[in-house]
Amino acid sequence: MPGDVVVMRTDKSDVERVVEVRDKIVTHDDLLILATRAADKGVSDAIMVAVASGQPDIRFQEAQAWAAQKGIALTIFQDWATLIRQVLLWSSTPTLMGARNFPRIMQERLVALGRAASALV
Repeated sequence: MPGDVVVMRTDKSDVERVVEVRDKIVTHDDLLILATRAADKGVSDAIMVAVASGQPDIRFQEAQAWAAQKGIALTIFQDWATLIRQVLLWSSTPTLMGARNFPRIMQERLVALGRAASALV
């Protein structure tokens, strides 16, 4: 499956969208590859999180138009703040409650993934 994160439909029948998270420079070709892999798997939404320091401006609109021709809605986030605001906005949890709970949930998830709790402070 393309992407680091796969979002399933509510009824678990199929993949709704994929998210690729990169802490390294993302190129225009990386966007096209993500969109192609999503199209090949029948996934209609592909999201690239490109948060590397020094990320140059990429021809996103061109990649987005190319992806749309393949039936893929391509979205890019180039900073964590914008991504987190969107997650909080579209979550089923009220926005302010989600914002309050986010640090605790993130820490619990990182600990579950094997990150030392002392390294998270």
